[in-house]
Amino acid sequence: MNNLSRNPYLLFWLSIPILMLIGFFDKQIMSVSIHADHYVFSKSDICFLISTFFGIIGLGYWVMKMFKRKLSSWLNWIHFGLTFFGLIIIFLVSYIFYYDYFKYQDSIFMLSGLIMIIAQLFYFLNIILAIFRK
Repeated sequence: MNNLSRNPYLLFWLSIPILMLIGFFDKQIMSVSIHADHYVFSKSDICFLISTFFGIIGLGYWVMKMFKRKLSSWLNWIHFGLTFFGLIIIFLVSYIFYYDYFKYQDSIFMLSGLIMIIAQLFYFLNIILAIFRK
């Protein structure tokens, strides 16, 4: 666990093949209704988009390691935990309520998306602190 805390890029880069396999084999769609608009997404497109995003995040962590910048381990864990918690909530809600439309499904999607956005703020805070830390 300590090695993963020092090398957070491994967590994100190791999750990319798993997401790619989910996206390749899962052809379900997700629908989200926001106000009067109805958006329909393919899970494979979402998995490929998140895999690309995780690759960029891992690259940022890797660059900080190559320049020997010290990252905060607790900010690493907060970022990783909130990001994957939001991702798991999105996938669980879409699997559980695939056939039946749940009244609060869209609210849960938006809340988990908000959790993932907040998690990325911790990522940027960690990178900025690492740049200015001696």
